[in-house]
Amino acid sequence: MTERKIFCPLCRRPYPDYENGRCPVHDTSLEYPPDPRIGTRAGSYLLLDLIAKGGMGAVYKAEHVFIQKLVGVKLLHARYAQEREILDRFLFEARAAAAIN
Repeated sequence: MTERKIFCPLCRRPYPDYENGRCPVHDTSLEYPPDPRIGTRAGSYLLLDLIAKGGMGAVYKAEHVFIQKLVGVKLLHARYAQEREILDRFLFEARAAAAIN
């Protein structure tokens, strides 16, 4: 993950901290997102918005940074990363969701 950036509340794009603090496209005030992961990258995905939170993790609207395809990305809470049973369940759910595509 990269450092947290300010973003445009309309286009949800992260931007560096421009001197005037305005979105170059919409001319709206740039602000910090309510979720610290919004505007950061998880692998090749730019996290744009929080869709849902649950006990095991959170689901984000994201965009693949190379092909600009919108996707949903579920991130597992770090505290579960070492629990084999939870990781197996997480991977099972991911495979099931991918098969629906």
